[in-house]
Amino acid sequence: MSYRDGDELAYEESLAAREGSETAGTEQSAVEEKIPLGVKGVITPRSASDRRAIARHKEQLKKPVLERATLTKENLDLEKPYSSEKVKKQVKQPQPDTSTEIVKDVSQKTIFNIEIDTSIISHNGETRQFRIYGENNAAFSMMIFDDNSTVNYYDFGTKTWVTSEKRLKTKVITGSSYSNSISFPADGSRLNTYTIHIFAELNSKHIAFRPFFKADNTIDFKTSVGSDSNLFIRKLEQGVAKTLTMSCIAPTRGGTVTDTKDGAISSGTSLVMDTSYLTKGVRVGDKVTGTNIATSIAAVNVGGVADTYTIRAAPTGSVSDEATITFTGPFASMTPRPAKSLDASDAGSTTGVQTFTNTIGKSYPKKSFSITLTATSARSFAIKRIPTTDDLCAFRTVTIGSAGKAIPGEDVSSSTYYRWPIDNIAGITNGMLLDPSKVTGANVTNNSTVKDYRESASYTIETVDKNGSISESSTSVVIEEIKGVDAEGNTPTLTNDIITAQAGNLTFSEKQADALKDDANVRIIGYGKDQIKSLTFGTEVELSNVKLTLTEITTTVDDSSATGSASLSDFDVASTTGIMLGTEVSGVNINTTSGTPKVTAISSSNLTVSPTGHLLQNGQTLTFSGTSNIVTITGDIEIKKMGIENATIFFDVERFLFSDF
Repeated sequence: MSYRDGDELAYEESLAAREGSETAGTEQSAVEEKIPLGVKGVITPRSASDRRAIARHKEQLKKPVLERATLTKENLDLEKPYSSEKVKKQVKQPQPDTSTEIVKDVSQKTIFNIEIDTSIISHNGETRQFRIYGENNAAFSMMIFDDNSTVNYYDFGTKTWVTSEKRLKTKVITGSSYSNSISFPADGSRLNTYTIHIFAELNSKHIAFRPFFKADNTIDFKTSVGSDSNLFIRKLEQGVAKTLTMSCIAPTRGGTVTDTKDGAISSGTSLVMDTSYLTKGVRVGDKVTGTNIATSIAAVNVGGVADTYTIRAAPTGSVSDEATITFTGPFASMTPRPAKSLDASDAGSTTGVQTFTNTIGKSYPKKSFSITLTATSARSFAIKRIPTTDDLCAFRTVTIGSAGKAIPGEDVSSSTYYRWPIDNIAGITNGMLLDPSKVTGANVTNNSTVKDYRESASYTIETVDKNGSISESSTSVVIEEIKGVDAEGNTPTLTNDIITAQAGNLTFSEKQADALKDDANVRIIGYGKDQIKSLTFGTEVELSNVKLTLTEITTTVDDSSATGSASLSDFDVASTTGIMLGTEVSGVNINTTSGTPKVTAISSSNLTVSPTGHLLQNGQTLTFSGTSNIVTITGDIEIKKMGIENATIFFDVERFLFSDF
């Protein structure tokens, strides 16, 4: 066993095990047991490091300039007792031995601390300056090593990492500090931990140990101060390379759902179905397909009667009772999109995404981004507004428990529940949206968010006034309160000191039907920088200079009636891709005398353009603006901090784009 291994093992074994539940980051101060200089005291050296410290002091005593005094527990840098009973149990207490007397140099110097940036080291490598503070003439040596299977040590002489044990040999602090630097190598393949050992040498000591603790009650060697032996430990981490992906999502208006016809129909535009649109998640603009229902038919009215839709055109023939009708959202198969957007087997698409490689825990200056969004087949985009950071979202998928968890006093006679057990609540906060998707959220109640439950009772207080009259006032009291996110005492799993897994309960703003039980891949969606940071375990972003650019649509007239002299109100074109109702038309021979011509009807390849009177020629090119099947989202993104996992953030396109045939 190397000196490094033995010292650190003894140090950590004596301190690591902590009983009870302490608050993360709580400073635990020690009660120093001091014996005045010049007063004899005795103590038994209890470890190899203690014996080495004593030997060094004995050597110092041979020098004539030293003044002899009794060596105390503090002077020997042995572990001190602590005021906390819980910490006492994890620290071995020195046992007096009246047979041993030791002396010390009255000029013993103190090493205070090391100043070094403890943030995550870049996976690209970087050089870090450090400064060790202490009293003038305090002496120390220093060792730095990593946690690879074959340990690498830092050679201060060559500024390189080697496999043979190296150390910065005894250095003396001049004035109040000593400074140097460490060059960390590039490595994005794994999370590296670098351990710094600072040994108090000669007549020096560290200040008393003041531990800080992580959330899992282990000692945090990134922040703890001092040491009760001659060894001080500081630890740094080098982050893994992580990928931030920018993509697009349509949480509500994507996906495909089917229902069955309630009764036969052969004419008219009223479509009566077996199931409510609320249950199926059908909305105005969804494409309607089925036997004898023409292409490009959409629902134009939903909700007057829960199971009845008005469609854009009547069926071309009979639609039988119990016939299957499919409703497809306008953004269902757009690219890019996350998995399961279209149906349960949909693998999603990364076409058009923007990616960045970053180190966990690091910040980055503004970077330009560009995302190319392509519409679902036969659909087009129109811009409603420019998106902001609040239109960005992230989501996590969860598995719902086998049964709702009734709140005391809750009416569950209809088998609906506010509170549900969840396999992992980590990163979820109040205000996040419960999956509105037709696919992954098929059994979710509309407009549900994570929310505290609070039930109040009102009562009246009667007050007798001085004149004998009685006045009344109403007040209320909370009789039941349940947190929106409740860990219920379940043990968390930590990654880089962040809780990344923990079973618990979620309470929602709306009651959820029993059908939700056991559902997997249910999304919890968070919007804006704060909720994104929580769901992605630390990724912080900010957008600026966002622009939306529609790809210009051109096509040719493909109509034999377009002779150049015939006045046309409608005409065939080679392709209607990217064109929707309201699209502006321009080109030679397009009549603009009565206003800007716009598409007012689309039927297969035929366009109706108003105002009329267009003297078009077959084969000529027309330009269509204001709509397109492709929109490019550009801007700048500032990554204020990269989280500990690969993260994908999405533009919610429903918020700022319109899509239609």
